[in-house]
Amino acid sequence: MALSTNGNFLINLEKALKLLYFSPKTIKSYLYYNRELLKFTGKGHRPLFQEIASTRLYSKELRQVILAYRLAKYGYRGKTRLDRTRYFDHTKAVALIIMLEFYVYHRSAIICGLLHDIKEGSHILTWRNIIKIFGKDVCRGLKILTKEDIKDYFHGIEMSDWWIILVKFADRLHNIRTALTRSEKFRRRQLEETERVFFDLLPILEKKLPAKYLAQGIPNYIRRELSYACNRIRKSLDMPTKKH
Repeated sequence: MALSTNGNFLINLEKALKLLYFSPKTIKSYLYYNRELLKFTGKGHRPLFQEIASTRLYSKELRQVILAYRLAKYGYRGKTRLDRTRYFDHTKAVALIIMLEFYVYHRSAIICGLLHDIKEGSHILTWRNIIKIFGKDVCRGLKILTKEDIKDYFHGIEMSDWWIILVKFADRLHNIRTALTRSEKFRRRQLEETERVFFDLLPILEKKLPAKYLAQGIPNYIRRELSYACNRIRKSLDMPTKKH
């Protein structure tokens, strides 16, 4: 998506955010950020993702992030989610949540957001490839985020670095926001797991977050957005709303 028609872009962005059941406060914040972004890159012809990433990342970091973007797009080619949307759109959305909602421009977090399901849904990269291209930290993050052993999966995330936990929260935010288009069984499972696991994971993230990100209020923001999305699911299931 090129940034050539600024007015239409903002109108379409607002419609998309409403369809994804973002809270009103987040929609307002998103639109403000993108108005400022469009002022900065008003004549840009690069894809939107690259425009956003380029506002905060250094050239070497940006090159690696864009490479991850292209590998993810190619690796997930032809694959769709249960709602028949492109699988790549999900992983791209996770990376955008990290940048646009959490205001975190951490190279490894963004790359892991783009590639967090690559070992489950594609054979394009081996662990050796990932180490050679992106380094050991990205490889470690992707191994933790890959559901090879579901029994110890969340324990591994709890014990991991703050940026890996943040990727998982971005992943869950996108999943829970898009769950309303899924079956009742799926919605119930997503709701139960989110309320059972993720709200208890927030204090762990809060303890591990660097001070500059803690000052941004990221844990409170995540709690608000998860709670809003969960209560939308509850309403769709004729369940009472809950204060999380």
